Amino acid sequence: MKEKTKKNVGGRPTTLTEEISAAIIAEVRDTLSINHAAESNMIPRSTVSTWIQHGNDDLRDGKDNIFTRFTNGIKKARAEFVQDTLRTLKCAPKNWQSNAWLLERCCAEDFGKDNELYKQLLDDYKMLMQALIDQNKGVTHGK
Repeated sequence: MKEKTKKNVGGRPTTLTEEISAAIIAEVRDTLSINHAAESNMIPRSTVSTWIQHGNDDLRDGKDNIFTRFTNGIKKARAEFVQDTLRTLKCAPKNWQSNAWLLERCCAEDFGKDNELYKQLLDDYKMLMQALIDQNKGVTHGK
């Protein structure tokens, strides 16, 4: 008796190919934006999100397929972009604000204002400022 082949649950076969995958991953590596990478390759954003979600589901199930490779490629590309941006911040102190802004907006969980490091630095700054104010309370200026 022949083993039945598994039908595609979604109906249509995927349009994700190795070529499209490589093009989108390369774009994300250059720009960080998955949405713009999708648009520049004329793929709907929702389709790319579906591919990534499918890849995450398959990764949890321990599968190795085009979706898991795509999802891992996107994750790696984003990590490489962040690493490159951090290196740029270290080397270009005159123009650090634009890179810092990009990291804060695109990677808010790591670099945003709700980040634990940011909160700690802000608390430290407030304590330092209060100490300076307290220290100068007894000083009279110009009298």
